[in-house]
Formats: sequence, structure tokens, C-alpha cells
Amino acid sequence: MRNGYKFLKLHPRATILVVLFLMLGSFTLAQIADRSLQPPSSFFPEGTLVYVEAKDLDGLLKWWRDSDIKANWQKSENYQQFHSSRLYLKLRDRITKWGTAGKYSFTLENLVQAAGTQSALGLYDIGELKAIAATRLPFAEAQAAEIWMAKSRFQEKQSENQTYYVEPNDGALAFAYADPFLVVATEESLLIRTLANLRSPSQTLEQSAKWKLCQKQEESDVSLFLDQEALQKNRYFQKYWIHRNVRDFDSIQATRIDLKIEPNTITEYRHFLQSSAGVQSSAGVSPAEYLKSFQQFRHEVLYFNSPVDSADSARRIFKMINRLPEKDKTLSYPPAFSGASERATQAETRNILLEQIDEPVLQVKSETLLNADQEVELTKLISAAQPAAQIRLAYPLWDHQALFVRFPQTLILQFRNPATLNRQAFLDETLKHFLLLQSTQDQGGRWHDESNGSFVLESFHPIYVRFQDPWIVISNEESDFRQITANLPQASTPPAANYSEVNWKEGRWKYTRMMERLDHGSYQKDVPLFFSGNIASLLRALDPVIASSVTHNSNHEVVRYELD
Repeated sequence: MRNGYKFLKLHPRATILVVLFLMLGSFTLAQIADRSLQPPSSFFPEGTLVYVEAKDLDGLLKWWRDSDIKANWQKSENYQQFHSSRLYLKLRDRITKWGTAGKYSFTLENLVQAAGTQSALGLYDIGELKAIAATRLPFAEAQAAEIWMAKSRFQEKQSENQTYYVEPNDGALAFAYADPFLVVATEESLLIRTLANLRSPSQTLEQSAKWKLCQKQEESDVSLFLDQEALQKNRYFQKYWIHRNVRDFDSIQATRIDLKIEPNTITEYRHFLQSSAGVQSSAGVSPAEYLKSFQQFRHEVLYFNSPVDSADSARRIFKMINRLPEKDKTLSYPPAFSGASERATQAETRNILLEQIDEPVLQVKSETLLNADQEVELTKLISAAQPAAQIRLAYPLWDHQALFVRFPQTLILQFRNPATLNRQAFLDETLKHFLLLQSTQDQGGRWHDESNGSFVLESFHPIYVRFQDPWIVISNEESDFRQITANLPQASTPPAANYSEVNWKEGRWKYTRMMERLDHGSYQKDVPLFFSGNIASLLRALDPVIASSVTHNSNHEVVRYELD
């Protein structure tokens, strides 16, 4: 030891070399340690349409296997119809091909058995289900998995001294253990690229431009990355996306969703990489804080928007008057008729026995009515007052016999410049639209001035309006209108955000009953009815979810599910 010390003392250059060697060794060991903790995204090849990563796949799969939601769903009509759907049959056909000749079967129990902690799945082709899966698993546990025990039925191969196994007939399944991951792929070439990236990362998912611009936002139990631009071009996504709103995603290039699971809450943190900016976030109060004063008012659904689309506000006000189906353009929106009086006029022009010889035949006014501009004019009036926030409260209301349902709703607008709102013109345009859609064309509709800023449009289904700067309240339910106008809060600066919430605990039975009414009179032998069977059973399966909310600002969104 003394000699060594003397050597270092006598040879300063040697001291420098030793220090550099130790630093290099420490750096190398650190790199090895870091590599052992690397996520699958660091070695999955780029080009994934969908990438999902779980912090603890074993725990997640066991939670799902033992959950009431899964048990209830598997007993439901929704599950039955899914099993007979073309989409499910295609998925089953593809998955069956992976286990050709009984070499391996993909079941939930098999997945639980092979699942480790940090795990991921990357989907590269929807139609052919080209995918890679990797799970962090000790080798001893990997050896006990059914897929590893079936390796003798597979063809053993080598890639740069790495052993892997391939389904011998068509290569529809390949797997390997590359410490500390068990890696499974649906084709050999994907597996080889993945194993190569474990040795020397090249063109990986983490190295792709969209991934770098769409980074993880929160600590999460499950993360999801979507290449939305690529999905938009995929014909399977266009065809099978259940919501049929593919065009709504045109401005989004990629999406990152981080899911956090807690005992009574599941929260999604969504980040959108988009070509055009959404609602820009602002400093100050959150939507939840701003809406505290409005939570006391009766509602099962609440919507908040800031900034406000004036055209949307005008459209929603007129929907309170026009209760006909929105999609029936010939009967409802835009208005194409004036009611029973107009239809009677049409009948008289066609029935010679009812013609008045001494009077001119009344002409049908359909062409004029099709050019009705009340919505355009109301939009201009609202826009001129610079709307800062829009709050909408709604709920379904059944009568005591549960035979008929109404939808009371209240729209509250906050203006930056309420003095510029032409109140009389606002009332006039609303009345014109009301008269256009009612059963008579006379002046039966009237605004009743209550002399306190409140007006009532008298009819079988009245409309209530209150002007109280900087607010305007429009409602089709008197009890709600009276409570809200008596308790309007002091105005504050609204946050720039969109927010919505639904109380499922209070409303689920109402929506289920509504589904039954929608199917009334329908019958399909041996097939569950769509609304009362399929959709209603899904609502019942999700019974543990008692409430949900969505907060959106700029390119971020938070979705929260409250569990019972």
C-alpha cells in the first residue's frame, strides 16, 4: 500500500490516469444501472400507432380480473353483443393465429401469469395486429410462464448472441428473454429490431419527434401515447372508432394520457400536441373554484366554457324553444315551418271544397321561413356584449308515474360589456323564433315584464329570462330560474377553460329508463335491443362510477372519475 502511495506520489500523470479510469468505470456502471431501469419506450422501434405502458401490469391485471366492473360487464347484453360483433370476431381471428397449432393461447390467466411490473404494449398495425409487448420480470418467473414452457414447440434462433423463439409455420409469434424483460412480438422482424435496440438504441419510440414533443406530464400508473396523425389515415380507425367523430381530431398530431389510479378516484391527465392552439390557459382561479357558487343549483350535468362561442349560445337558447329533434332538418333546425296554422294554409290551397271563392288563396310561406335569421341576429347581439363565460345546468326530470321526461336546463352568460347588450332586441328575436315554431301565427306569445329585470315568455312551456349585469339567465324551469336569479354570485374573472361534470349516481336510473323508452315497440329475436339492452346494461356495469368531470385548457385536459 505504501509502495502504491509512493508510486502515485512520484508519478502525477499516473494519478490522473487512475482517476480518469475510476470516473470512466463509474460512468459505465451508472449507464448499466440506468439501462436496467429503462422503460420499454427506450427500445421499442418507432412507428407505433398506440403505445401503452403500465407501472405494475401484474397488479393492474389482477385488479381488473377481480373487479366488480368486469364481473358485471361480462354478464351484460353489451358484452354479449360485443362478442358477436364483427370487430371482436376479427380480433379473435388475429389472436388465434398467434397460437397456431395450440402452441400458446392468450387468456387473461396466462397474461396474469406472465405479467411483471413495468410493462408496455406497442401497436404498429391495427388490421394485422402487428404488436410488441414487454414486461419486466425476473428470469425465474419468466421460466414459469406458459409461453416460456411452450418454447420447445417453437423454432430456436439467434440474433447477435441473443436467443429467441419463433412460431415455426408462419412466424406469427416470436418471443425472447432479454434481461430484465420478457419480450413478445407478433412477427419476427419486430422482435429482432427490439432486441437490437436493447443492445444499441436506434430509431426508437423515445427518439421520435412526436414523442419528444409530447412528454409525460404526471406520475402515473398507466401511460398511453397515440400517434393521432397516423391514426387519422388508418382505415380501421376510421371505420371502427365508435364515436364517429374522426374529423374532430384533425388538428391533433399526437396525444399523451397519464392515468393515475387511487382507491376512490381514477384521473386521466391528457396532453395534446396539436397544429392549432385550443383554449389558452390563464392564471388565476381554477374552473372548480369559479363554479363553487353555481354548484348549489340543481343539476346533474354542468358545462362551463370560457371564452364563449356566441353562435353556440344562440343555438342553445333556441333549443329551449325548439324541442323537436335537432337532426330532423326539415322539421326543426333551421325552422322550415310555422306550425299548425301554416299546415292548415297548405291544406286549404289543395282542397277545392274549402276554398273561399271571394277571397284570394293564401300562399305558403315556406321559402320565406327557410330564410329565418333569428339565430344569426341573436348571435350578433350576444357577441356585441363580449361574453366572458357560459354556464349550462341541466338534468332529466320524470313525472310521478315515470311515463314522461322533461329536460330542464338553464343557461347563464357573463358579459364583459353588458351595457352594449340590446335587451329589447334580444327579447324580440327570441319571441320571433318562438312564434315561428308554435301552433298559431297570431300574437298569442307575449313577454311578461316582472319589472325587476326578469321576463317570462308566456306559453304552455314558458321561457324565463333575467338581465342582471353582468349576467343574463335563460331557463325553461321556473323553480330553477327563481333560485338561480336570487343567488347569482358577485362577478369574478372566469378562467380560460372548458369544464363539464356529470352526476352518474343521481342520473343513472333516469338514463336507463330513457333507454327503455327509446326502444319501446322494437323487437329483435335473440338479439338484445340496442338502447334498453346494450347501452343500459353498460350503464349498470359501470355502477361503481358515481361522477365524472372533464377540465380542458390549452392543450391539456384532466378527466376525473369518482368511484363509490
